[in-house]
Amino acid sequence: ENSISAGIVGGYFEKGYPLYTVNYQFLEMLGYASEEEFEQEIGGNLMVCVHPDDRETVTGEIVKQLGEWGRYSGRFRLR
Repeated sequence: ENSISAGIVGGYFEKGYPLYTVNYQFLEMLGYASEEEFEQEIGGNLMVCVHPDDRETVTGEIVKQLGEWGRYSGRFRLR
């Protein structure tokens, strides 16, 4: 079977992008034992995960894609 393990994380479209969901693969890739541990580490806000140098660009892409397609999909560096 050919498959790729992918990390998926989702947030609300509000300031800081509060955590909505995160899958096990994402947690495992980053070394977290649970969603609760991850949420506590980031203070519940997904933008904390994004590398500081990329936050402005990622925010712009989120706004653009949500406006055009109603969803966001992207790649970015983590802090």
